[in-house]
Amino acid sequence: MGESTARVMSCQMSDCLFNHDSHCHAIAITIQNRSPVCRTCLKASSKNGVSGVKCSVGACREFQCRYNQGLNCMAEGIKVGPHKNNAYCLTFTVRPS
Repeated sequence: MGESTARVMSCQMSDCLFNHDSHCHAIAITIQNRSPVCRTCLKASSKNGVSGVKCSVGACREFQCRYNQGLNCMAEGIKVGPHKNNAYCLTFTVRPS
């Protein structure tokens, strides 16, 4: 596991305001609880964000994920993609019992 919060390595949500060529240009994203959905994803036809930024997970509220340590994502990196019409954290892994 990494020493700092995880970077967003790729994003397949091409209709997101922050997505440029499968990379997230938000400074940080939030993953919600009860379903590992990216709450930062904003669907829009125009693009925005900070050019050249390396986006990270600002907060992970999905307590069932094995990578969540005190609201921080400790995965090496995450991928975001579509799932049931939402931007879903594809790296989500259920915490072992």
